[in-house]
Amino acid sequence: MSEPPIRQAIDFTQDTIVARAADYRNLVVILSLGTCGLLITTLVTWNWMLLFVFCWLLPLVHGWLWLDARRIRRWRSRIIEICDTGQLDIEVFRSTISHLKNLPQSTLSGMLDLLPSDRTAALGNEEERLGKQQSARQAERAYWINLIVSTLGCLFVMMGVFLNAWLLLAGLAICIGCARLSQWIVR
Repeated sequence: MSEPPIRQAIDFTQDTIVARAADYRNLVVILSLGTCGLLITTLVTWNWMLLFVFCWLLPLVHGWLWLDARRIRRWRSRIIEICDTGQLDIEVFRSTISHLKNLPQSTLSGMLDLLPSDRTAALGNEEERLGKQQSARQAERAYWINLIVSTLGCLFVMMGVFLNAWLLLAGLAICIGCARLSQWIVR
């Protein structure tokens, strides 16, 4: 026999929060170990050019933010899918999961704010649902564009430092142009 819809929604929410926490922990470990390793290597080899590797921290963080936004959008879609079948009242889900004390309340409230505020998702205000879905997609797209821009910027900065100073200027110009373009695309 299949689990009740409320149980499916709660389990999926808990799994999403656990996966987000694990990803965040892995990011912190990678950043900490990478930073310490880079500083130790720089001090041992006395090669200060290695410090330019720090510029790769930005694409790493942007990549994590993009993956996190994607995971949240998938969670939201799954919860709304369960509600659309008419099996789950979203307000009952909100109140039930909010009373679980083993979940981080600030993370949970941020996730629950992305859900429609009506009694059931199937009978709810379609305009509000589409607006929240569009904002989630825009956030994911913004993180994706920032990931691309920061990666391109790091590539050009590294090439400019190690190959030719003109590439550094070209990289900075491309980064500024892409940042402006990303602001225009996200609007």
